[in-house]
Amino acid sequence: MDQAGFSSVAKDPSYPYAMAPTAEMLASFGPEMPGSGVDTFGARYENETRCVTPVPMYGGPQWAAFDNEDGESIFALHRRSRNTLSFCYGGEGVDHINIFHKQQLFSSGYVPFDIGAYAAGLVGYLDAGDGFLWQSGGIINMTMEQKPWGWDRVTTVADLVQPEPWVEWALWYWLPPWLWQLVKLALALQKNIVSHYPLLQIIDGEGKPTKYMDEWLAWAKTIDNGGTLQVKFPNPEPPTP
Repeated sequence: MDQAGFSSVAKDPSYPYAMAPTAEMLASFGPEMPGSGVDTFGARYENETRCVTPVPMYGGPQWAAFDNEDGESIFALHRRSRNTLSFCYGGEGVDHINIFHKQQLFSSGYVPFDIGAYAAGLVGYLDAGDGFLWQSGGIINMTMEQKPWGWDRVTTVADLVQPEPWVEWALWYWLPPWLWQLVKLALALQKNIVSHYPLLQIIDGEGKPTKYMDEWLAWAKTIDNGGTLQVKFPNPEPPTP
């Protein structure tokens, strides 16, 4: 995930790169690993929905971030809200993907009611069952568009009516930091904010590095502890070697 704009794709003048980067770096999808202790984290492809789901961001081998303070912070946020994604083909083809994002409900310790659920209802979040809510398209719309070099990840923060201060506080508390920054900007400008960053394959289908691997490794050397990535196994625990 070239959120930082390090790649030759992002630096190309014809590409509309714009993103507030996080420490998240790698996303991968693979078969479940029965008996390994992490099989509940395996994403699957559903023929009827044309979705790869579920893709937890809070734990499992499929989501990695830098092993530094920024990486710890982003995983702490994902762990708190159990952020989970579904990647679904849109239309009849395979060149457009809609990303659906659900979060676990949680209660604020400052007030006697579930401020997360109440504020979410005001901005159009929908019940996803099992104590989760689907993120509202009125807050954020995430898609992927296939390109010759990979995928263009597009995030649109839609027009928003200025919320009450306590609702704004709830959104600050509930949303990931990068999304909150976009929401703040949208509120200030009262118009859509659109961000783009490239999704690039660094290992091909035969396990060999692509040309983007060298670009990523060169940039990672400039990051605190950039030579190491971390994944989380909140529950169940990873298999014993």
